[in-house]
Amino acid sequence: MARVSNIESEYPENLKEILAESVYRLIDYQDIDYAERYLSEVNSIKRLDAENKGTNYLLTELFAKNLALLMSYEDGIRVAELKIKSDRFKRIREEMRVKDDQVFHVVDYLKPDAEEIYGLLPNILVAPVLSFTQSRLFKKIWWRKKPLTMGQTPVTNSFSGYMRLWMLTKIKFLRPYSFRYKKEYKLIKSYTEAINKYASYDYKVACLVAKSAQMVKGYGKVRRRTMDAFYRFVDNIISPLAAYESNNRKNFDITLEIGQEAYTLIAGETIEGIDKAEKLAQDVLEKRAA
Repeated sequence: MARVSNIESEYPENLKEILAESVYRLIDYQDIDYAERYLSEVNSIKRLDAENKGTNYLLTELFAKNLALLMSYEDGIRVAELKIKSDRFKRIREEMRVKDDQVFHVVDYLKPDAEEIYGLLPNILVAPVLSFTQSRLFKKIWWRKKPLTMGQTPVTNSFSGYMRLWMLTKIKFLRPYSFRYKKEYKLIKSYTEAINKYASYDYKVACLVAKSAQMVKGYGKVRRRTMDAFYRFVDNIISPLAAYESNNRKNFDITLEIGQEAYTLIAGETIEGIDKAEKLAQDVLEKRAA
């Protein structure tokens, strides 16, 4: 609780509002300890900014905004919470102009795929099963090629529909042990390590990497694809460009120029964009090596 209560006194003005909103979001998402963990991560980047005077904590600002979004990823628990919030029913009633004496039904069309479902389960149970599904034996006996989904259409403002989603929100305490949590925190760890690494190269490159987490978004399949795009952006674009300039130029203007152009391509097209972005970086490196 100490870090949360000290936001007003310990952080520069341009970070206070961001951190306050992020902490509120993460307490609602999980709990106070989760928000404390967020601030601990932010402080690790804030120390980098303190070493670079005159930056106005831009790197920390970018990191703080995106880390809060990454840490509040939408899993089945979060979706259930949002679906049954009283404010949602109130907004629907107002938008549909439903009168006080009228009855209305809210039907939600949900179609979680297999990973969204087993992602809620403890990783210790899921990991060995997934390992088996990657084996040759399983692939021989499992004929189905299409991904499994579990379509549901609960009437969310009915007793049964509401209770179904409400019960799902009550397994929130399992989230830190889930398969999905481990996967998301692998991403967060990679993101944080990348910022630390490139801050030692060039401050602006580190800011570009911090900004790039904005490409991770969506739910289910969309999120998995954008996570892959993020990894490829850092590993296949920023990393080789920065390594080349570190070894040959000691200046990172090419990394910044091509990195920004690549980021724009990915932000605009995501999957097709990352393919084009990787090709762009590869062409630049090949020309430089020639």
